[in-house]
Amino acid sequence: MSYKKAARKIWQPFGIYVEFISINHEYYCSKGIHLYMEKHLA
Repeated sequence: MSYKKAARKIWQPFGIYVEFISINHEYYCSKGIHLYMEKHLA
């Protein structure tokens, strides 16, 4: 799976774009995903 292809921009009500990653149809905050990828894809 491509990190970039999985990345999605989701518009938050408070006016900030937060990037989420879809893995197995679940969404993870972009900050958390880096730790996830380091653990599982290193």
